[in-house]
Amino acid sequence: MRAVVSATEDLFKFILSDKGLRDEVVANIFDEKVQARETAESEGHAMLMRVVNGLKSFRHAVKLAPEVWTAMLIRMTVKPEAHKFTFDIISALLIHFSRKIPETFWICISRILHKLVKNYSHVDL
Repeated sequence: MRAVVSATEDLFKFILSDKGLRDEVVANIFDEKVQARETAESEGHAMLMRVVNGLKSFRHAVKLAPEVWTAMLIRMTVKPEAHKFTFDIISALLIHFSRKIPETFWICISRILHKLVKNYSHVDL
């Protein structure tokens, strides 16, 4: 299992590196221009299904040996590249679904964020 974790960590490091295809993968999954064409739409769906299946397999592997995978995930989350990648994914999801989410949802989120900022700006650290 340790060899699988090590290989997975190397793969994650490559994906997060400048040489990785990080931007290409995110763009292909969520780019509306690509999904406008019928063939590209089926390709985008197939890629999304591969990502979902990969995450399911990853979850199953973590259940089998949580101590090994947890250590690897902690090492990966400390890296600034992982933070940027997470932000890129969240941004792509928000851009993709922004037209499908009602405007009232965004107003509600804005109010919650303003309340959090107001409440925590008065807290002495």
